[in-house]
Parts: sequence; structure tokens; C-alpha cells
Amino acid sequence: MKTLKTLFVLASILFTTAVFSQDIIVKTNRDTIFCKIKEIGSAEIKYLLPDYPKDVSFGIDIEKVRKVVFANGKEMKFTKEMNNPESYANDKKQALKVPIFAPLTGSFSVLYEKSIRPGRSYELGLGYIFGRPDQNINEHGVIFRAGFKFMRSPDFYISRMRYSHLLKGSYFKPEIIFNSYNADNRYHQTTGSIINGNITSLSLMFNIGKQIVYDNAFLIDYYIGAGYGIANEDVGYYYSNTIIDSSVSLSFTVGFKIGFLFR
Repeated sequence: MKTLKTLFVLASILFTTAVFSQDIIVKTNRDTIFCKIKEIGSAEIKYLLPDYPKDVSFGIDIEKVRKVVFANGKEMKFTKEMNNPESYANDKKQALKVPIFAPLTGSFSVLYEKSIRPGRSYELGLGYIFGRPDQNINEHGVIFRAGFKFMRSPDFYISRMRYSHLLKGSYFKPEIIFNSYNADNRYHQTTGSIINGNITSLSLMFNIGKQIVYDNAFLIDYYIGAGYGIANEDVGYYYSNTIIDSSVSLSFTVGFKIGFLFR
């Protein structure tokens, strides 16, 4: 009888373990919950624990769950709504932009931006330098710029929160700017001499700005940036940015762009 009782207790323990420990919830912080899942909803997962009565169920916010592993080995992974690409399926992810004040200073550029995932995008730009014919400055050359945007996320998170648009919001953008053009009687700000010839500069900028999207169709983008720049001639202004002087090498840029979005 004692042997049968012991076997019955062991069988009960094994049965309880089999019932309740077959499913695993893996949280976003890597903690695990061994349980029996009752229900997976759009906002919450409900489950049972072996140490509590069967009529007592627990719940966990689905935003806190990384994945669920079922008893049969199948997995179900979860993505935070904030970073879920499916939440932005209707957002146009590409844009063409132009700096609207650049022609007043002697250049014209077109920039292309593409979102690669929520909160991240890259931007490439190509420009033409034509100088200031109205001031008899007939300089010709090119501008190339490439940057990577980190969009600012909200200060706090609530259930189902998401970016309002993939390309909308405040951002930080490291950027490389390259300029090369033929000078036309440019003034060398250190020596005071006149330069006629090629002027080339390269700058690493750190920009902060804000991009506003209207009706998933149009946008405006304004920014200011500072960084480090070098040039073969010390003329100060290089059409896309300003370098203080060759001894300091501090570079500054500012801009205002408008554009349209497309898929």
C-alpha cells in the first residue's frame, strides 16, 4: 500500500508538470515563465501556473513578450508595435527633397531618403555648383553628401504606440559632405591672396533636425549641424557648409528642405 501511495504521488507530480510546464513564455528581458497558455490576444497573453489553482489565470502584456515556445516545439515570435514594420505598411518609405534656399547661394541639390526600418533611414544627395552669376562668380562643381538618420523615439511608451510616420520626427544625423569646384577669383581668408583653380573640401557633420510629413505626401526638413572639415584652400564657404579656417577646421551647416514622398 505504501508503495502504491508513493507511486500515485509521483504520478500526480509528473502529470501536473506535464500539464503546466509544457509552454514557455520568453520575456523581452530574457526571463522565462513555465506555464500552460490559455489564450493569446492582441494585447495580452493569459496563462496558468502549476502552484496556483486552475481557476486562477495570470496575464502578461504582449509588448513584454519576445516569443512563446509551445510544448510541441513550435515558436511564436512577437514584435513591439513601435518597431513592427507591418504597422507602417501604408507609409511611403522614400522621399526626394531639395534645399529651397540653396539656389540663392549658388548651388542646386537633390536628396534621396529611404527608410530601412522604424527609426532608421539613410539619405544621399547630389548637387551642382554654379556660383553667383549676378555677382560675376561663375564657379562650377559638384556636391555629394551621405548621411544616416536616427529618429527620436517617444519619451515613454504606452500600449500600441507607434511612430506617426516612418519619416517623421526629430532626428540625429551623422553626415559626410564632399565639395569640389573651380574657383573664380576667390579670396583666401588666411593669406589674403586670390585663388583661381580647384577647391575641394571634406566634412564630417553631426546634424540635428526635424522632419514633418503632411498627408503621407509632402514633407519639410530643417536642420543645423556642426563637425570637422578640411579643405585644400581656406576660403570659408563651400556652398554646402562653412569651415572656420584651416587651423581650427570647425565646420557648420544649416538647411531647409521640401520634398515629396513615394513608395
